[in-house]
Amino acid sequence: MTKAVFETAGLQDVLKKVKSIAPSRGQAFDKAAGIVIRLDPAMAGYAIIEATNLDLYYREWLPLIESDATRDVAWRVAAKIADVIATLPIGSGKTVTLDDAVKEGGRTLTVKSGRMKNNWQLLPIEYYPEWETFDPEDLTPIDNFGSRISMVEWATDSNEAAVPQNGVNFDGEWATATDTYKLARVPLKIGAGWATDRTVTVPCKLLASLVKQTGTVSVGATDNQLLVMPDPSVQIRTTLYGVAYPTAGVERIVANEYDGYFEAPKGAFLDLFTRAMVVLGADRFPMIDLFIGKGAVAVYALDEEEGDLGDVLDLPGFAAHDRINYLFTPKFLMEAIDKCPGDRVQVRYDTSNPLRIMRISDGGSYNCWVVPRRNRPKPADAESTKES
Repeated sequence: MTKAVFETAGLQDVLKKVKSIAPSRGQAFDKAAGIVIRLDPAMAGYAIIEATNLDLYYREWLPLIESDATRDVAWRVAAKIADVIATLPIGSGKTVTLDDAVKEGGRTLTVKSGRMKNNWQLLPIEYYPEWETFDPEDLTPIDNFGSRISMVEWATDSNEAAVPQNGVNFDGEWATATDTYKLARVPLKIGAGWATDRTVTVPCKLLASLVKQTGTVSVGATDNQLLVMPDPSVQIRTTLYGVAYPTAGVERIVANEYDGYFEAPKGAFLDLFTRAMVVLGADRFPMIDLFIGKGAVAVYALDEEEGDLGDVLDLPGFAAHDRINYLFTPKFLMEAIDKCPGDRVQVRYDTSNPLRIMRISDGGSYNCWVVPRRNRPKPADAESTKES
């Protein structure tokens, strides 16, 4: 029997992260279900906790309060263990003890904290994927790597199969994300050859939540993986997509020029949509009318069964032309506005064409483009209509 004792809050934090990675279905679940906790007597007071979904590989070194391991030990256990430990009280002196035992039916891992005792059947470790620890000296320090990813990853496709539109692209100068209906782009200078000699695209939905939002992150790449160290205790590997990114299409959109322009307070502009969404909350395919002109921007939302809402924000000095009516999926515009840094947004649009893509910016490094809807989906074909 081997025992390990952890500080409760620290173990909760790591298990929350690895549970988000551990697969819950499909081929990845068949090959890599659960999480793994490793004890190595040579590790000088640390345990290794890891998980993979076969696209992203996560490993963290967590301090131990105590361990009696005299040999290498690997516990593979269901990811739901994180949910139990998440409910435990934290604070000074609060600890969790893990120990294994051979019982009828196989090996078990027992979790103890205070008077709580919880047993888990250990899963076979023999066929769990293995990956190498990489050398931090091979990585490049990049400022604001995490914040730049978080500013653009909302514009990726949420469909896991939509490669490469479900990833973020790095070309040494920019971080770019697009699903062909929306596009977000921010400067991200990377001087290393792995980014300047080629463009790389990575799935970022999970990566964005695992990388710290401020400061410097160490990043590198192999032929087929991005290597990331958010801090000295964490190593992440994630797949590099081999499919070419639609760079030419991105550049065409970026080059667009517009004759319409206004500035607005970010909070007040976003509030227009937030209030309208209350009316549209039950609609599976919500649409919102956006009116620009006569010195104002306005929204109109309609639920034919429950009610409607109209709201106006004055734009002193802007949009003096006749009103133009856009139709949008509100979620896309709201995300574009919300991710804009600062307290004001700049909007560029075509005063004569309500079908042309709209640009939203902070006036500096952050820019995104959102495609308007052409028409409202009909009830009969709503299921087959892809949101734009």
